[in-house]
Amino acid sequence: MDSLKKELDENNVSLFFTETPTNPFLRCIDIKLVSELCHQNGALVCIDGTFATPVNQKALTLGADIVVNFGTKFIAGHNDVISGCVSGPEELIAQVRKFYHLNGGVLDPHAAYMVLRGMKTLHLRVQYQNSLALRMAQFLEEHPKSSVVRIRTCKMYLDVYESFRTLIEG
Repeated sequence: MDSLKKELDENNVSLFFTETPTNPFLRCIDIKLVSELCHQNGALVCIDGTFATPVNQKALTLGADIVVNFGTKFIAGHNDVISGCVSGPEELIAQVRKFYHLNGGVLDPHAAYMVLRGMKTLHLRVQYQNSLALRMAQFLEEHPKSSVVRIRTCKMYLDVYESFRTLIEG
């Protein structure tokens, strides 16, 4: 956090963007603390929550201003559509909406249908992935050839405190 504070103090930062948890190392940041630091310095916070999914992480409730999720991976669930979404308060989203109305980028009806199809089972799929990942991690954590297991509930997980604060499940 010291390096973020230094950057915010020394530069005219208008937007802090990060992915949490990170891919591939699953490091989590303290969204609440980062948001407080950024807001004190007049910067917005944008979180890419693609890897966590909206099922596992509610970054807006932790202080983020904007959340982006790419629908191609977990949300649509079948890897057959390219999509994404931006969430946040109306005054910020209105600016994004205006940009897309002028420049395109709206899903065609079939792609929208495929995203909705995936959203119907998102919660079930994510719950199953969470439980499977936990079982695998517990097995690997006890295995003598495993040196690091990165899942928020395992003893070896480096950011276990932050992941419990920022992730709902998984």
